[in-house]
Amino acid sequence: MRIAARRSLTDAITIGISLLLAGCASQTIKFPGEPVPNSLYHSLYKPEGNGPFPAVVLLHTCGGIQPHIFDWARRLKEWGYVALVVDSFTPRGEKIVCGTWRVSVGEVAGDAFAALDHLRARSFVDRDRIGVMGFSYGAMAALRLASDGYQKSRHPGAPGFQAAVALYPYCTGSLLSPNLPADVLERVNNLRDDIVTPLLILIGDADDETPAPQCAIKAEQLRQAGRPVSIKVYPGTTHAFDSANLGSSPWRNPRGYVYRYNPDATADAAKMSRDFFARSLK
Repeated sequence: MRIAARRSLTDAITIGISLLLAGCASQTIKFPGEPVPNSLYHSLYKPEGNGPFPAVVLLHTCGGIQPHIFDWARRLKEWGYVALVVDSFTPRGEKIVCGTWRVSVGEVAGDAFAALDHLRARSFVDRDRIGVMGFSYGAMAALRLASDGYQKSRHPGAPGFQAAVALYPYCTGSLLSPNLPADVLERVNNLRDDIVTPLLILIGDADDETPAPQCAIKAEQLRQAGRPVSIKVYPGTTHAFDSANLGSSPWRNPRGYVYRYNPDATADAAKMSRDFFARSLK
């Protein structure tokens, strides 16, 4: 865990410096009215019938749109939800931003707000029952979207999401290196103190890319403060544990992190998410 923590600290510093350098390069892109190739509006999964249905916005990893996000979209549709898949990278000319951060977490969060506004205007969507679900990089955005201050500053005068699920996010750099400059910490601290939206975090204790303690410690602090945050840590489970295309054998990605599909953790994460959305979007 010490090795993972040191690696995460290095990543946190890299994240902060990259975001400081790229802070002025933010791009706001218009959200189209219907799914369009190479746009923010990647695809829509809708149950049969006229609704109105509850809905969930899906935010992808730093590796862009991957097969597992469609697995989740199909699950949500089966559970009776509209699922809207956002593609934050392709319309900005990117495919992968892992380690480069050329599309910021703030831009991904902004895209989620645009998707929320779009869904609230659809007759087949229950405008008061919309959640968000993010994976890794998208999960970092989902954490921010649960913050009262973040919602009010980035989506003023409009309702935010009613529930948020974050799978294997990077939660906070301050627990690993509290001496980082304040402006850098602000950019790497995604799990804020003012959480008001019900939030569920799902992460593995063998995750060497976004180590579980940096989420678990902060989540417990927030829970004790009365914030609506819950977390489940899966034993022996790595980053991207829900990606069936990776296979069940350990796989080391180009940046040195170990990924492995865990069908049991995935099945439990699906149950946890289904129950959580049923409670939070009732």
